[in-house]
Amino acid sequence: MRKLFFLILIVIFGLIAVSPALAQEGGAMAIEITSPKEGELITGDEILLNIKYSGESGNHAHIWLDEQNPSEDNAKTLEDPGPFLFRDVKPGDHTIIVELAGDDHKPIDSAQKITLKVKTRSAADVTQEEIAKALSQVKPAENINSNQPSLSDCATKGGCDTGAGVIKKSKSSILILIIEGIVLLSSIGGLIFLFLRRKKQG
Repeated sequence: MRKLFFLILIVIFGLIAVSPALAQEGGAMAIEITSPKEGELITGDEILLNIKYSGESGNHAHIWLDEQNPSEDNAKTLEDPGPFLFRDVKPGDHTIIVELAGDDHKPIDSAQKITLKVKTRSAADVTQEEIAKALSQVKPAENINSNQPSLSDCATKGGCDTGAGVIKKSKSSILILIIEGIVLLSSIGGLIFLFLRRKKQG
């Protein structure tokens, strides 16, 4: 009974040890391009490539753009999973190749190579219809304070709560209004006085 128990344990541990190799042989992808997608149309002269991969420490990605004979010597290297930016890409069809490599820069598995085809165009080639469609999908920002009076209303109506505090007429502006009123009344009074004086003299 004890021998049978040990035999079962050996089989279990053996399966655990062999399972990663089996997964690799079965074509389980350890590297993946998350964007762009196959056949995607990209506007501009840049291609932002996003890659994720797993594996042992030292694994990295080799990347080629429109390379007829990809090799270690002409490969771009991405040490950590994440974005890789191709700049100054000319409009047209493009082929991106990504391969998972180990510490020695040798491919880990021929199955860990991805070929992606995309197309780029210049910003000048964007049609008016595409611009209109993009604009129609933009929602205007909602004004959460649409019922709130404006600052000018607050100033003329004697004060209101704007959320930042109560705006009231300043004492200086009231004083100016009083002075202007006095000056106006004095001017009117002077004109009346001169009119009556001339009439009396005449």
